[in-house]
Amino acid sequence: MALEDKGPPVRATESKPEYLKKIISNLPVEISVMAGLFKGNYLSRVVQVHREKEIFFEMPYQSGKSMKLWPQTLVYINFILENEPGAVYTFNGRIQRTGLDKNREVFALLMPEKILRVQRRNYVRISTSFPVNYLSYMQKTDLEDKEILVPVLKRGFSVDLSGGGILMRTPAILQKDQVILSSFKLGDTDYRIKSKIMHVIQVSRGRKCYYKYGLLFIDINETIRRSVIGYVFEVERRNIRKFKAKLY
Repeated sequence: MALEDKGPPVRATESKPEYLKKIISNLPVEISVMAGLFKGNYLSRVVQVHREKEIFFEMPYQSGKSMKLWPQTLVYINFILENEPGAVYTFNGRIQRTGLDKNREVFALLMPEKILRVQRRNYVRISTSFPVNYLSYMQKTDLEDKEILVPVLKRGFSVDLSGGGILMRTPAILQKDQVILSSFKLGDTDYRIKSKIMHVIQVSRGRKCYYKYGLLFIDINETIRRSVIGYVFEVERRNIRKFKAKLY
């Protein structure tokens, strides 16, 4: 789960005590380490909750091996709930101690005094790969100044998807601010959405290279956007269920 690159999420104006009750055993969480050797984001889960005292988390894995996060490491804990799409709960703390619980490495944080509910200002983004066909537009120079499609069909593949757009990879050279008509299929539904290239990333692999293009959906019917968002949330819910299944 991730956000569009359009600024930080909107923070809650207050932290309510009942948010603490949402922390339960086996709750999937994302652990963010902001500095040091293990800087990055990792999946984990709540192992035990000692109310008004400590929360124990499973030590995250990296390359199939349990990591070694040390006491006093500052970590941020983020989690979402299946029945609350669009919201993220977050708190932080320093690791108090580490140890073993039923042959699993765990670490403990003090029970937080508050948890913030973050309402996403932008769209949930999922990693996914599917074919994306597209046609380029070009600007006419006559008095009507209309955009027309260039009749050359090209293909790329998605890297991720949200209700706001697609990150697409393709060997074709396109330009920032260029407008294309993107066509793709999600489930049983076909989509044709006008899109604008917001940023370009060149990726080199030896002598070969390809490009990643951040596409922003424009002139999109909100019914269509809601359909895309519905697909994204369904995939996210499936991913949550799969992750939960691995915990047992």
